[in-house]
Amino acid sequence: MRVYENKQKALSTYGRPIITIPLAAVKKIERIKFDVMRDDLRFENLGPDDHNIVLSKNMFEIMVSDEFLPIYTH
Repeated sequence: MRVYENKQKALSTYGRPIITIPLAAVKKIERIKFDVMRDDLRFENLGPDDHNIVLSKNMFEIMVSDEFLPIYTH
């Protein structure tokens, strides 16, 4: 599995992924429900059409199997 910064870099011949994780290492992938306006005070002054709000709706968490943790954590 490869994670890219954006769609353009994923489609580009020269785009490099942020991280590459073998599928055998992935235990679970799930979408994160994050209410920007309520959960994070740094975003309290943002307008409803701000780019960060759109990004927060597309966040996900990748859970790695225990035997692969030493490789991907410091």
